[in-house]
This record gives sequence, structure tokens and C-alpha cells, in this order.
Amino acid sequence: MALGRYLTLALATILLAPIGFQSHADEAEDQAYACSHGSPKEVIVACDRLIASHLVTGDGLAAAWHNIGRSYMDLAQFDPAIEAFDNAIRNDPDDSIALLNRGISNRSLGHFDLAIQDLDKVISLKPDYAFGFYARGSTYKSHGQYAEAILDFNRALTISPNMTEALVERGQTYFLQGKFSQAMQDLDAAIALNPSSGLAFMSRGSVYFGLGQYARAIQDEDTATKLLPHDGYVLFNRGSTYEKLGEYSRAIEDFDSGLALATDPHALQYRCRLLAIVGQKLDAALADCYKSIKLRPKDADSFAARAFVYFRMKNYDDAIDDASAALAFDSKNASSLYIRGLAKLRNNDAAGGHADVSAATSIDPKIAETFAGYGVKP
Repeated sequence: MALGRYLTLALATILLAPIGFQSHADEAEDQAYACSHGSPKEVIVACDRLIASHLVTGDGLAAAWHNIGRSYMDLAQFDPAIEAFDNAIRNDPDDSIALLNRGISNRSLGHFDLAIQDLDKVISLKPDYAFGFYARGSTYKSHGQYAEAILDFNRALTISPNMTEALVERGQTYFLQGKFSQAMQDLDAAIALNPSSGLAFMSRGSVYFGLGQYARAIQDEDTATKLLPHDGYVLFNRGSTYEKLGEYSRAIEDFDSGLALATDPHALQYRCRLLAIVGQKLDAALADCYKSIKLRPKDADSFAARAFVYFRMKNYDDAIDDASAALAFDSKNASSLYIRGLAKLRNNDAAGGHADVSAATSIDPKIAETFAGYGVKP
């Protein structure tokens, strides 16, 4: 995550497949229709019933399995989705859409090599399929292979120049590479093509954030929250921008609202630290940090945030312990060194305290100024 920003994937939805069947009986027609229409859970039940009826074979059977897999994807249940796509591909080895969705499901589970293997086959079967290149590029991006991702997004956009999703994710990739001008160009183009793309506004807000243009970032993030009202990650981004503007109460409000929609360890750590900054709801802050550390037991920022909470609580021994734990994972964490130094000073360890404060200042010359803004001084 670059600069503490969330970059939500822009992957579009592959529609459910129509079902062909052997018999023209009303029962078969009804079951085939139900297997491609309805809520994800309804489709799964209907397709299971259709498969058990033996009314479909070959391509029709593959389509039924595909629709089960696609419905599990909608429910974010990727293991059963992959099992269903396995069955679809077993019945139709050249089913490029089942291969595509299995690749996306594998990527969602972190199975990078399996995802690339499926997406390579999709592209070999359909070399002019823009979405195949786009999906593979998105997978490379999620694995930090930005150069390969850019090449695939370029290919997708050569085939389909107005593919908003590819423009958004190429813009995100340029942002991750620190190429803010190219990122802005892509995201401006995506918004011009699709002014209803909340992901494009969210991503452009991150570019403005990276450029230090926080007021412009807020404008885009306000638009994104309206277009994506149930996306907690848009709220996390806006909350982190409000923090940069020193509007801590509004930042905490956004993290509260975002965490009601999505549980994320980074967001828990962020809210823990924000509450420590304002010195409010310290028990709740401590609970957030404990949850974050449970989910990410080697995260230096979570230990650093909890150290700050303990410091605010005047529990200096635990503040020193957590700051030391943070420094074991990140020896250049200036905030951890500074808090540990102040905690040592409060515990009458003048030599150790001044040594830590000095080390923190050598890493970040403005560290004392930053904490003084929170009302914390040596």
C-alpha cells in the first residue's frame, strides 16, 4: 500500500452464462432459467438441482458449474468457486471465461502462480480479448510486478481504448511506481469516459494525496464516497487525508464509518493511533491495536500505535515494551524511538531517554514538532 492508501481493484463482473439443456420440458426450462437468474445463493441452489437432474451435459453442464463458481465469487467464497470452475473446465477445457474467473479467484486467495497460469491460457485462447490482458495485468499489479502489469494494461487498452477499468488500474500502478503525472493522466481519462466511476475518483484522490494536495484529494474522495456508499476503503482514504489536514475528529469519524463496513487491520491500527493523538477513548484505542496486532503480529506500526496509547495512559513500562517490539521489526521507526525515549524519561532513565530522543531526531528532524502538535513534549 503506497503512502498508506487503499487502491481497490477495478475488476468488472463477468455475467452468468445462459444454460443449454437436452430436453425442452417445462421443468428443464424452469431449472435452466433459475440457474442463470437470481441472487448468488438462489443461483447456487438452482444450479445444484439442475446438475443433479442430469438434464444438462457438455457445454450446458459446464455453464451450470460456471454459474455456481461465479455466484460463490459474488459471495467472496473463493475456495468453493475454484472447485466449481474446476468442474466447468473439466467439462469444457477451452472455457475461457471459467479459466478467467478461476484465475481471478486464485489471485484473490494469493495463489499468484496458479492465477497467472489460468490467465496465460485465457490469452492463448483469445488473443484479442482485452479483459484477459487486463485481468492478468491486475494480477501482476497485486503481486508488485508493476512493469509486467503496465505492459498488460497497455495491451488491453490497445484492443479496447475506452476500457475504464484498465485505465484506472494502470493509473493505480503508475501511482505505486511514484509516477504521479502519468497516473493523473490515466485517471483523468477514466473519469472523462465514466464520470460515475467511484474507483477512478478514489484513485485520483490518492494521487492528489501523494502530491500533498490534500484539499483536492478530499474533493475526489467526497465524490467517491457518494458513488461508493458501501465501500469502507474510500472512507479510510478520506480519513487519512483529514489527518494530514489536522482534522482529527473528522478523520476518526471516517474510520469509524469505514470499519463498520470493512474490517481491516491497517485501519484498526490507524484509528488506534488517531485516538492516541487526540488522547480520547484510550480503552477503545487499545482494543483496536490489540485486534490489529492479532491480525498482523509483526506489524511495527501497530506496536508503535499501542505504545503511544500506553504512553497516554501513563503506563510507561508497557509503552517501552511495545516501542521496543516495534523497533525489532523496524529499527528506523522514529515515532517508536521518540515515544520510548519519552517513556524512559518519565521513568527517570535520563540517559536512555535522551539517547532514544536523539536517535529519533536523527531519523526525523521534525519528530519533536510533530508530537508537540499532539500536546506531547519531553
